[in-house]
Amino acid sequence: MFINPRGWFGKIIPSHTPTQYTDISTNKDTSSQHNTRLNPARLGFILAVFFPLFGSISTARDWEGVQRMERQTQAWFFQLRGPVTPPDNIVILAIDEESLNLNQSYYNDESQALTDLELIKSWPWKRAAYATAIERVMAAGARSVALSIVLDSPSSYGQADDQRLREVLENYGERVTLAAMYETYETVEGETIKLVKPNSVFERPQLSVGSINYPIEPDGRIYRLANQFPKVWAKNNPELAETSDQLIFTVPSFNEATLAKRPRYAKAAAQQSGLRTKPKAENIFFYGSDAFTSIPFWYVLDDNRWHTRLEDGKSFQDKIVLIGPTASSLPDFHRTPVSDRMAGVEINANAIATLLEGRTIVQAIPNPIHRGVLIFLGVNVVRYLLSRIKRWQVCLGWTVLGVITWGEISYLFFVYEGLILPTAVPIVNITLSGVFCSAMGAMQDLKNKQQLRQTLKHYVSAPIVQEIISGQDDLRNLLEEREEELFATKLSGRYQIIKRLSAGGFGETFIAEDTQRPGNPHCVVKQLKPASNNPQHWQLARRLFQTEAEILEKLGKHHQIPELLAYFDENQEFYLVEEFIKGHPLSDELPAKPIPEANVIAIVVDILKVLQFVHSHSVIHRDIKPDNLIRRKSDQKLVLIDFGAVKEITN
Repeated sequence: MFINPRGWFGKIIPSHTPTQYTDISTNKDTSSQHNTRLNPARLGFILAVFFPLFGSISTARDWEGVQRMERQTQAWFFQLRGPVTPPDNIVILAIDEESLNLNQSYYNDESQALTDLELIKSWPWKRAAYATAIERVMAAGARSVALSIVLDSPSSYGQADDQRLREVLENYGERVTLAAMYETYETVEGETIKLVKPNSVFERPQLSVGSINYPIEPDGRIYRLANQFPKVWAKNNPELAETSDQLIFTVPSFNEATLAKRPRYAKAAAQQSGLRTKPKAENIFFYGSDAFTSIPFWYVLDDNRWHTRLEDGKSFQDKIVLIGPTASSLPDFHRTPVSDRMAGVEINANAIATLLEGRTIVQAIPNPIHRGVLIFLGVNVVRYLLSRIKRWQVCLGWTVLGVITWGEISYLFFVYEGLILPTAVPIVNITLSGVFCSAMGAMQDLKNKQQLRQTLKHYVSAPIVQEIISGQDDLRNLLEEREEELFATKLSGRYQIIKRLSAGGFGETFIAEDTQRPGNPHCVVKQLKPASNNPQHWQLARRLFQTEAEILEKLGKHHQIPELLAYFDENQEFYLVEEFIKGHPLSDELPAKPIPEANVIAIVVDILKVLQFVHSHSVIHRDIKPDNLIRRKSDQKLVLIDFGAVKEITN
């Protein structure tokens, strides 16, 4: 016997391309004129509009990427659902490894020498083996037999072998289905396709023949029934329309042919199971991997197994029997949603059971344009609702809920109603919309927090700010951060802050090094920083700060008044630099008990000399106190400091 070496099952044509076949045997934008920046909010809006539009267009055009995503989602639904009990009236008579590799003792034992097991002694088997198996299961009460093998060539064992099978087909032909397949081949005009039928020796008017080709989807798996194969091929090869029309109506699919002689039985089974028959058969309802009862082929030929394991054929009574290879050594395995390796005969069993029980899975919205419109409207409604949510954490939560809800609805319709809703593209679009909405909100929150942090850091020395940050763990280090920033800054490219002295109502005072003078002598840096953001308060502080600089510039030449070294603004901050007086405040010399009169007179006289000079320039200090009088270490003279509250007398 000779089995067609081109394949057991024929060819599967991918639905996404006409030339691939599988044998089944079986951030920132700048220019010279404008300096514009695409802010995150605008970017988020553009992307949130682009992705739904792109998703709806790609769905309406039925692009390969969309098909792949949706098919992968359906595969995940199948796996999430788990195995389902198949109808018990379908049995696989498997050409398995056990049948292919029977122990040689079966053939060497004299008691077994003349048994039917000799028919499967070597591969390919004699066609008489299939004839014997068909006879036995039919005699046992099988409803029909479908041989999932293409027998297009004469048997390598001679005409007698073919004649043996022919005789059986003459007796049971109306209840036996043989396999045919479509094959592609190259001609001068290009690629074309032909139908490979069983050998003419088996042709009989009542013989049922069906094609065993299935479309392969973009994800490399089989989802659709065999009757979709010619339609997919015709769609991918419009230039061969006449040929494809002939193909579509030449033979039915193997699954339909198996049930064609039994319409009443199929309808009764569907009614008994309570399932409704859908108007358009399209996708297979996979029951699971290894879901159907499988019996080794050799059990039918062995009398012992027939009487014991098969109970004289009761296992086949009222059953549809599928004969086909399941052995791993035979290249007849294909990817399906429920398994990466499913035998072709098992795929046929799932397809037949799908039609038998009326469980075919179809598109809820057949027209891809309508699916695209639904996605565009649905996703934009969801995006609008998400955009109305103020808190990004809530937006993210609703996004997750929306994705789960859409996915769950699609899953329930798929599993319990056999309807395919657009799932992958809407979920991706909802996810992207929600992520962008949440990301924009999170970025805005972060920006606001940074602005607040910078503002508080700017006024960190103010009592009210100290009170605010004392209750916030994430703000307590603002003072240290502020000082670190100041210490790392060289003001005006010259004055390096080294120490913080004090803070008042109008600013802060620091000790700095003058890096542009020999020896880097110390100086005092005052920074204008009012404790209030009130515009009037700020104007007053700014005026007093400027007045202090002007007065020091005029009075600083006196040896008992600090000299003004610099007055400037940097990064919208105002600074005043003056001479550093090394010594201690007069308040340190005033103990709790009275001091000698002579000492008091000396102090007053020293102060009056300075005041006489100040008043001679029509200036009143207005803040004379021990803390503003520094006993200079070098000559023990009192130096008058802090001219921030001075007033000039015009008359």
